[in-house]
Amino acid sequence: MLECERASLFIVDKVKKELWSKHASDEKNIIRLSIGEGIAGTVAEQKELINLEDAYFDKRFNKENDTKTGFRTKSLICVPILDITTGECIGNIIT
Repeated sequence: MLECERASLFIVDKVKKELWSKHASDEKNIIRLSIGEGIAGTVAEQKELINLEDAYFDKRFNKENDTKTGFRTKSLICVPILDITTGECIGNIIT
């Protein structure tokens, strides 16, 4: 539907104040980020989407996962998932 190469769903862990996601090709490899860290963490903290034409030109972008996987992220959009009753960010989707 989005015509993207990859997508990740991050879930907020309120207790640990972090986001986590399982890597699709290796379910044992869990990605963890602090709220406020990287693009996904910033979106969770600010509850606003981020749309980048080239992720490598944004200082918030963390290249670590690209280095691990050999994939090069180009453009991306990250959208918060909000609880409609509380307005809390419960996760986000990044493509």
